[in-house]
Amino acid sequence: MTLSDATKRNRAWSLILSSTICGLIIISGGGSAHAKVLDLCVDSSGANGCSTTIQAAVNLVPAKHSAVITIAAGTYQEDVTVSNITVSFVGAGAGKTIVDGTNSSQLPTFLFQNKSVGELHAMTIENGDGIEGSNVQFIQYASAKSNTGSGTLKIENCEITGGVHPSDFGGLGAVAFAGKTLTIDSSSISNNSEEALILLNASLSHAYLTNTTITGNETPANQGNPTGCGIHLSTSSLVLNNDTITDNHCSGATGAGHSPTVGGGLYVDFPGSVSMANTIIANNTVSGANPAGPDCFAPGTKVKSKGFNLIKNTSACTIKLLKTDLVPGTDPDLSSLAVCASSALDVLAPEVGSPIIDKGNPGKPAGKIGVSSASCLPTDECGTARAKGTCSIGAIE
Repeated sequence: MTLSDATKRNRAWSLILSSTICGLIIISGGGSAHAKVLDLCVDSSGANGCSTTIQAAVNLVPAKHSAVITIAAGTYQEDVTVSNITVSFVGAGAGKTIVDGTNSSQLPTFLFQNKSVGELHAMTIENGDGIEGSNVQFIQYASAKSNTGSGTLKIENCEITGGVHPSDFGGLGAVAFAGKTLTIDSSSISNNSEEALILLNASLSHAYLTNTTITGNETPANQGNPTGCGIHLSTSSLVLNNDTITDNHCSGATGAGHSPTVGGGLYVDFPGSVSMANTIIANNTVSGANPAGPDCFAPGTKVKSKGFNLIKNTSACTIKLLKTDLVPGTDPDLSSLAVCASSALDVLAPEVGSPIIDKGNPGKPAGKIGVSSASCLPTDECGTARAKGTCSIGAIE
């Protein structure tokens, strides 16, 4: 019998993630060197003895244990809660494995809590209505009295879309994170009626975004005067490399008593810090009370360029641009939102003649996920190889 490509890929992911999780358990001393990582599966038909829902598979994992849960292609309309376990969810690919939070529960589609560690791979996560993190919420602190973030979350090859806030007051992100380390790679956070990514108030918190597209997120008629509809950063440190943050729209209320609506693409609160390379922030908008910083609002001194960026509007963004950064006012000239043939992720590619083409770091593409680097990543969001000297700015070559 010949295995399908999807089956081969899922089995490979399971082996890799099982090995990785075992290694983490041994290194951290959090369990025995012989601790077993459960290998579970989900299929809506119940084939091969799999659980029919994702939550049913999660419930099979004992507290403080680890699992890799492979989710077959299909649509799973449910909210998933992960508590006090380490779990990697592996789908069949964006657009194939779809986890849909449409149920008016006011819970995130994926909720990680109570000393959990999580990974989300190769799936679409959509239509959640959680109050904090409509589609993905990870809010964990070291203790009830501590402001130090705890736990890690990795999102890879995922499409996060269609999230909505359950009221018109405030905006708390399609993805809300307060933990130790967040890594998002080769993913798209697009078309949420909500801020896209919010990094909440957690000290010693770090976030890394590579090859990621954040676009089409907006807060229409939001009475809470949203800030940072692409990315809202509080106290975390954030590293951006080969990312595209464009066409996000913060729309707040007007009139007396409303705070300013600022930072359509990126909002950096004190004492948050940002380092960026090979990244586009352009064509985002703000409207409402005293709007400012359509692309970037960062009045402090904690936004650093490592070169090869395009920030179209820097009027409210304190940043020292380098010679390799494109001149403010430059339009990236991107295509309409399209789908990667290889991964079904929504992306924005440069049009012919775009000024971002070949304007990324000309050195060897040696950037790595989860570190601060000025080098381009070896491949783009769609998996296309980048060559030395021809790297483009943004998530897509």
